[in-house]
Amino acid sequence: LSVIASNAFVNLTILEELDISFNRFGSVPRIGEALGMTLKILNLGRNRISSLDINSFYGFAVLKSLTLGYNGITSVGEYTFKESPALEHISMGNNPYTSLPEQVFNNLTNLTSLYLQGTKLTTLPFLNLEKLTTVSVSWVSTLETIHNDTFKGATNLRTLKFKTSKLTDIAFLETGYTPNIEYLEMGDNLGLTNISMNIFLILKKLRDVNLDSMAMKEFPDFYDRSQMSRLYINYNQIANLTAAQFSGFSRLSQLYFKYNLLTTFPNVHFPLLKELHLSGNQLTSFIDLSNLPWIQNLYLDNNNLTNIPNIQVAKNLVGFRIGHNNITKVPDENLQGMSQLREF
Repeated sequence: LSVIASNAFVNLTILEELDISFNRFGSVPRIGEALGMTLKILNLGRNRISSLDINSFYGFAVLKSLTLGYNGITSVGEYTFKESPALEHISMGNNPYTSLPEQVFNNLTNLTSLYLQGTKLTTLPFLNLEKLTTVSVSWVSTLETIHNDTFKGATNLRTLKFKTSKLTDIAFLETGYTPNIEYLEMGDNLGLTNISMNIFLILKKLRDVNLDSMAMKEFPDFYDRSQMSRLYINYNQIANLTAAQFSGFSRLSQLYFKYNLLTTFPNVHFPLLKELHLSGNQLTSFIDLSNLPWIQNLYLDNNNLTNIPNIQVAKNLVGFRIGHNNITKVPDENLQGMSQLREF
């Protein structure tokens, strides 16, 4: 489809959801007058739309969810969403636009989630929206700046993703405007070489953090370790960890620490840890697995181990990788009773 007649939907007086993705529309179809007072969900993804303006969503007074991903959008007007103040969810990632007007989202006081990933933005517009909980600008390799006041007023922001960018500074996280962030994805930002570790103390509610591939040499401290559930610190340069740094992670269920420079891992009790990934380090020995009572997947391949840890105490173990070490023998008794083991 490339055209829809303006009267095509006049008889659908209670239509709430419309999916016209994977078509050939070059602009947003003019269907607001017919459906504007009932339509709540509109999917226009994977079309050929190149620009948006004040007329694009004229009449869509009750629209709550809008999907515009994978078009060819290069231009977005300042008042594009003026006619759709009820919007709660906007997904307009994977388009080649390089900028957005500073105030383009300011009238959307009900907006809770915004997805701008995979675009060519160099900075972000103002997102001073109290109900906003999720923002994704990951895979925006052109993103150079996020201004300190970008999220001023977004006090309920819970999820922020800006993985793989050109950022060299994240001072905006030190402003105190986003105190409730729980999920932070900021990996693959090699330009962030001098970030302040105070950020992880300011963000007091962190639960899920991705710090992959950031050339980190030190393990960050977190304000409340007991809240942390998942932690990704793969492909960094951390060589030393102490028991003190890892104490208190009582709810941690997944820890990814692949391809660092560790020679030892602290002998700390992780009461709920199920996934531990330590592949590609320089480990010569490993901790007593009784400290990992719920471990299900343990990956120790590509290290310098000479002996296999006693895995018999890990009765929930499903996956265990130990290849590419310096181990010459696997004692038979080490595998006895491991009825749950599926990968070895």
